[in-house]
Amino acid sequence: LSAADVARRLAGAAETLIATGNTAANRARLAELVQAQESSGHFGEPALDETLEAIRDEMRKFSLAEVLPHAHEWH
Repeated sequence: LSAADVARRLAGAAETLIATGNTAANRARLAELVQAQESSGHFGEPALDETLEAIRDEMRKFSLAEVLPHAHEWH
């Protein structure tokens, strides 16, 4: 990317987030939100339609049943 392209991407809200977003309070709040969602395995609202939500749920079931038991061994 050119310097001008990068500058356009870093303007406005992105610039503010980079300058002020990485605080102890923000990191703690993010950790709280992740922990609160941990039991469902869903983080935030993905805005999926019913079909995509069903596919996601089936992939989750598959990964929990078939991948998770072997993940440490594969790693």
